[in-house]
Amino acid sequence: VFNRGNDIDAAKDRRKEMRQLVAAIKKDNDAETAQIIRNMKRLWADVKGLRIRRDVEADLIAQADLPVPESDILTIII
Repeated sequence: VFNRGNDIDAAKDRRKEMRQLVAAIKKDNDAETAQIIRNMKRLWADVKGLRIRRDVEADLIAQADLPVPESDILTIII
């Protein structure tokens, strides 16, 4: 589960977002999934690299359902 292991123990506050991600992914809600990933940054307040990584991951997920621009579509002619 997103490079954080598979422990989603309800008693662990550090795993709160992991539990939320399971529900958001099951609903196929990319906007909610992206926001939850951003919320995880609270765990690494002093680790700039991890905060940046979570933002980049969230940006990619948020764009998952956007239409592909016509200029980016590859047409293969057989």
